[in-house]
Amino acid sequence: MAKQYSQSQWAQIMKRLPEEDRTPYSTSPDAVDYVQSAGSERSGGLVTTKPTPMPVMAQTGPRGEYTKTAAEVAVAKTAEKDAVEKEVEEEQKVADAKVVAEGGYAGPNTIGKLAGLVNDSEFNEDYINEFIRDNPESFDKETVTEAIVTAESIIVNKPEFKDDPAFTLAQSILSQYGISGFILALAKIREDYPNADSETIVQLFQYDERYNGAFLDRFSGNKARKLAGLPMLSGAEYLKMEQGYKKIFTSYGLDRFSNTDYYAKLIGNDADIQDITDRLALGYTRLLNDKTTLDAFNRFFPSLDTTDIFAAMMDPEQQIPELKRKITAAEIGGQAAFQSLTSSYSEINNGLLGTLGANALGNAGVTEATAKTGYQSIAGVLPISSRLSGIYGGTAEQYGQKEAEQEQFLGLESAARKRRKLSELETQQFAGSSGTNRYSLTKAPSAGQY
Repeated sequence: MAKQYSQSQWAQIMKRLPEEDRTPYSTSPDAVDYVQSAGSERSGGLVTTKPTPMPVMAQTGPRGEYTKTAAEVAVAKTAEKDAVEKEVEEEQKVADAKVVAEGGYAGPNTIGKLAGLVNDSEFNEDYINEFIRDNPESFDKETVTEAIVTAESIIVNKPEFKDDPAFTLAQSILSQYGISGFILALAKIREDYPNADSETIVQLFQYDERYNGAFLDRFSGNKARKLAGLPMLSGAEYLKMEQGYKKIFTSYGLDRFSNTDYYAKLIGNDADIQDITDRLALGYTRLLNDKTTLDAFNRFFPSLDTTDIFAAMMDPEQQIPELKRKITAAEIGGQAAFQSLTSSYSEINNGLLGTLGANALGNAGVTEATAKTGYQSIAGVLPISSRLSGIYGGTAEQYGQKEAEQEQFLGLESAARKRRKLSELETQQFAGSSGTNRYSLTKAPSAGQY
């Protein structure tokens, strides 16, 4: 499809052509390129090109001098028109950028339409994308970005801004933040507050809803802080938090989390640097560095992989005590599994193979160390108690893993009585032959007893 022109662009092009070659602007939205030639005609409001055949022989003037053929004349005129068009387009780019810089409006077919947005508190990357989406036939991201950059360049070189110490200092401070389009906002602030000092300009840019759209787009964690009723961070404070998070993630090799989007999530939730450090240390020292514990954790929480574990640990909504409780349960369950005993996060009622569950034991104060010695003892006694429970199940209560856990970790006398009852029955059975306790169940399980 041929290129379209706005009425103002068409007028500039026609102004530069010889008067006999000018053609009125067509109001049709489908107006196409006009190329002056002998066969031009207009139909249905369209300016179209239909060149008629032209002689190709050389022509002579009144004195016999050589003159161009009609075809050569047409080519020359076309080249002249193309040059004019290019010049007009370049001038239009600058004009559009000036309009943006000055906060004006240049009409529906120019970049100047952005001027209607730059003074809005929500002028940011999303607005640019929306603008492009609404004008797909005329604009793309590169064109819009170029207009903004050009506009900013025009602004900073204007005498009223270039020679303004407060504006220049504010620009220097904010340029360190990597914010797109902030010059446009500064120009609006200076227009509204001509006597403001640099500190006031920076404060307005960061915290005033009329001007801080670009600031909130870069430091998006402040949006969440504002909604949560938390104080917003200055650009310098925000960058310091980002650097702190980056240092932690780099030291643990967690590059996946080292990005501004994740920083914004942490900052929005008011996640303290020390808190994040404690969470990661908890994960590494008590979980990932111990295969027995990690295997138990994966069994207890199969939907989480290693990365998900760290994401959960750094989630500010996950409280540290809750994370410690889960890891403690994994440590207890890991020790049970290491002794080839039943290992479960929750209670299991399954006869001799039942268990109180690692979570319940952790809540009762059992630690990894006590679980290690306790399950060693249980592993030494359980084969005997299970065998006797099978023999005397009709006259005595069973003594399986759950009962051993109750006696070993909780000190329940009721569980101890079950063990002693089995021991008594076995002693009576063999009293006539040896008078000794064949299976050594008269004492509670203790570490090292096998």
